[in-house]
Amino acid sequence: MRQFIRKGEPQFEPSDLVETVRHVLRILSHEIDRERIELQVDLPSEPLTVYADRIQIEQVVVNLIDNALKHSPAGTVVRVYSSGDADHLDIEVHNAGRIAPELMTRLFDPFTKGDPSSTASRFSAGLGLYIAREIAEAHGGTIDVQSSREEGTTFRVRLPRNPRVREERESGWAQTA
Repeated sequence: MRQFIRKGEPQFEPSDLVETVRHVLRILSHEIDRERIELQVDLPSEPLTVYADRIQIEQVVVNLIDNALKHSPAGTVVRVYSSGDADHLDIEVHNAGRIAPELMTRLFDPFTKGDPSSTASRFSAGLGLYIAREIAEAHGGTIDVQSSREEGTTFRVRLPRNPRVREERESGWAQTA
């Protein structure tokens, strides 16, 4: 299931982020059922097209949803939300779990695991969020997290619709009208 990672530079092509999220939800459907978590999905009905490596973006979405499922208290809700504007697309994954404040500064570092007493952490290599950050940044995007006892945890990935245009603008190669 998690054999998405491939070496090398991202293979950019037009991809529908909505379909990518739906595909990941189908892949994870057995885990969603097994974890006894209610899943709420809020995706636009129209495609959200991004110039990206579809397989790498699938890996990011798998990592975030899988983590949300594993670190959610039983009987709670995991929400998956996606939206976009002219320049960026966002994917948000929210659960009722809380990340310990001392982990927040190193959460995206390699081999960082959540609560060491949890089953999810014992069977984790601690690379999922590190990989997700590396992929997001390779696409010119970002990943961030907010977590509190009251609000739970939300991860947001923000991707530019076309990272090559962003790179050209930053390097001074883009033509201006």
